[in-house]
Amino acid sequence: MGMIRLKDSEPFRHLPDPLFQELRKSAGKRTFAANTHIVNQNDRPTGYLYVIYQGMVEITTIVPGGEEMVVDYRKEGQFFGGTPIFTGEPYTAGVRTVTTTTCYLIPEAALKKVARDYPQISDFFTRMVLSRVRNLYADIVKQHTGNAVSQMEAYPFKKRLSEIMTSPVETCRPTATAREVARQLTEKAVSSVMVMGDNALPIGIITERDLIAKVINPDAADGNRITAAEIMSPHPHSASPGTYMYEAMAYITAQQIKHLPVIDEGQLVGIVTMRELLRYRRKRYCWSVR
Repeated sequence: MGMIRLKDSEPFRHLPDPLFQELRKSAGKRTFAANTHIVNQNDRPTGYLYVIYQGMVEITTIVPGGEEMVVDYRKEGQFFGGTPIFTGEPYTAGVRTVTTTTCYLIPEAALKKVARDYPQISDFFTRMVLSRVRNLYADIVKQHTGNAVSQMEAYPFKKRLSEIMTSPVETCRPTATAREVARQLTEKAVSSVMVMGDNALPIGIITERDLIAKVINPDAADGNRITAAEIMSPHPHSASPGTYMYEAMAYITAQQIKHLPVIDEGQLVGIVTMRELLRYRRKRYCWSVR
């Protein structure tokens, strides 16, 4: 096995040199003995992104029944521990060294600072989260079927958004007033309204939180004057109808959002929320164990 410079690893080799040098100054280096658990599944984040300088680690997960399964290997130039930095969630898998392994340790604050100046960094980690989650759970579902708990665990990895999304979606024009939007939320018993542009695509989303933060809390706000265009969150994230339920959950978590519009061939066809995804999964659990 060789050694790799931090500058040569993904995604840092794409950084402008001044940004990379700033990141490099904050990075430490640490060596772990073979067969050492660097992090455990469900641990709180350590606050570092680990980039492997020399050695190899295996990524492990606990599957239904308590068995530990190796789902991936990482070697020089590859990283681990990035997901909690951008989601704030505990580690979704464990990491154990195969050989003596030396890692660059990049502090969370330094990585987030670079990501603010160079958004491609956070985009890269979001894509990696989705692709790794997809591969990880494809293996788990393949290897663990048969009992009720396994079927429940597999369910989010078989259902697509087209099967569970809410449709049609409540929409409004950019010129709608805040009061009109509030009435729509109340009368339709929904938690969000999509703001539609001239091309029939959503240009923004208004949630209950947007109304509270931008209309109800400010003393000077006039609900009859302030418009949807002024209070919406622009450029909403979206997914396709073919997206799996677990992919949507991973994406919503990574982007720190709660509502995900579903777009099919340029048309708004539905919406899902994190609350609905979690409730749907719990329902399936109840059905599966009866």
